[in-house]
Amino acid sequence: MEIKTILCSVDFSSISARVLRLAIEASRLFNSRLVLHHNVDPPLPSEIPSLQMFMDKVLADQGLQRLSSKQEAAIKIERKITRGKAHTSILTLAQKLPADLIVMGTHGRSGLKHMLVGSTTERVIAKSNCPVLAIGEAGENRIFPEPDEGLSEIRHRVLVPVDFSPHSLYTLENACRITGTLPVELHFLHVVQPVSWDDMRGGGHFTVPEFQRSLMLDAKDRLLGLIPENMQDRVRAHVRMGPVVGEIIDCAASIQASLIVMGVTPGGLIEDFLFGAASYGVLRSSPCPVWVVPEIRHGAASAAKREAAQ
Repeated sequence: MEIKTILCSVDFSSISARVLRLAIEASRLFNSRLVLHHNVDPPLPSEIPSLQMFMDKVLADQGLQRLSSKQEAAIKIERKITRGKAHTSILTLAQKLPADLIVMGTHGRSGLKHMLVGSTTERVIAKSNCPVLAIGEAGENRIFPEPDEGLSEIRHRVLVPVDFSPHSLYTLENACRITGTLPVELHFLHVVQPVSWDDMRGGGHFTVPEFQRSLMLDAKDRLLGLIPENMQDRVRAHVRMGPVVGEIIDCAASIQASLIVMGVTPGGLIEDFLFGAASYGVLRSSPCPVWVVPEIRHGAASAAKREAAQ
């Protein structure tokens, strides 16, 4: 996995400095080009378009300069300003660069309007061709050790939820590649849904608790079988039963995870929110950054475009 270009998009909210620090850490880790971006909304009908567009650009550039000037001089930061709908501008710029990772903040908003419309970050995640690293208003903003800190001691734990679908296995493979040379400990997690008599279908010789234990033991065996041979000493397998989002968040808190790596399958945002897509639920509640891996066909399409451009 090569992360050559990182796009860090900020909105000048209270978490923008934390978002940039996270992007700088990733840029240093992967030795990547870092592009700091801000999007300006289109002028309102009541405004003088040319004057407002000029003032918006000046203010945006000043804001990006202030943010970047507070960071260490060793990291070269490019600045980009766009105008339009935020999520569309971010996706367009990411494709143009092209970006291999987008770093953004999420504000954890809730309510019916948010469920139906979605935040900018969630809209970017739903359509992005590359992974998105999102961070909330609380928690840590360092996910990996410094490159020169040595590889002898494990300092960080990375949680990887797995539902055994093809895309979750692809996500797990990505997590192993991201952390393969780093002093981190991987934690694979599978969440089993609670069952009732109606779910057992032919397993009538089992009691419900016995059937649940059987499902959890089977899941544990499958997780253990996914651990790469060269990582046996630093991968742990967990199986829990309960609501998916709640168990992922609880497990992340219990192991003090520094990062959650999980996949997302693209689809209509309204459908995703109404039916509770786990990725977005975790994104809104996670105590640590979330690295979201897009569906396999998106990653393949992005790679094909880059190869065609060369």
